[in-house]
Amino acid sequence: MVIRRLGINDHEQCMELLKPKAAENLFILGDIEAYGYEQDFQKLWGDFDEKGNLRAVLLKFYKNYPLCR
Repeated sequence: MVIRRLGINDHEQCMELLKPKAAENLFILGDIEAYGYEQDFQKLWGDFDEKGNLRAVLLKFYKNYPLCR
């Protein structure tokens, strides 16, 4: 297991994980669309398996922490 900060290079894999459950991930998807990956008030981390597949996303938006898995 590897947890690391997500950036624009992770966008495609992040969308593949989030979009199938778009209604449940609306907050995270909207924030990525509106603000991207490089903001002081918003940070995204990803949990990757041993093969490099993204399996969870954690968003810190100011003091909130929505999670997708």
